[in-house]
Amino acid sequence: MENQSKKMLLIIFLLLHGIVINFILFPILYLFSEWNNLNCLTLSEWVKSICINLLTWQFLYYISKRNSGNGNNIQLIKNLKKFPVLVLLHRKILKLFANAFFRRVMLNATIISIILLNFLFPVIATLFFNFSIDFTYSCIWFITFQLSFLLFYYLQKYFPEDGDDKEYKFQSPWFIDEIIGQFYTSKV
Repeated sequence: MENQSKKMLLIIFLLLHGIVINFILFPILYLFSEWNNLNCLTLSEWVKSICINLLTWQFLYYISKRNSGNGNNIQLIKNLKKFPVLVLLHRKILKLFANAFFRRVMLNATIISIILLNFLFPVIATLFFNFSIDFTYSCIWFITFQLSFLLFYYLQKYFPEDGDDKEYKFQSPWFIDEIIGQFYTSKV
């Protein structure tokens, strides 16, 4: 029982870190430090915090999918369903995406933002403006890909009628898992 409560505390910590800190506190702190010329929080620190949270969620998801056979599995999805706020949010998102036109618009906007932010902007910025791609921009690149993969996976899972049977089906909502998994299976 104690082991299960420690797992639940980890999930609560990650939710608080992701929602309260990265989504509410850090944007306010970043804007405050920019407006007042303070060095409270930089964009780089905020972006790295989001990356750490996303990578930790991915690691936790991977561990929850792995069957160790000793009964100490995390069961991430089952534990997340215990939070009424997340269940309510899930219902609201399902209702929002129930409109097929809205789903198409969101997918097209996501694909266009990936192309612009992750491919065109770096090429134009480095070739014409001598912009150096640093670690912060690489983290932003990762975040946009990860959020896009989460959206694609979510829509594929809850609205399978939109996809074609011949299209690629995501096995995981995580960008690194899909890319490395495809690379690994193609080499084996």
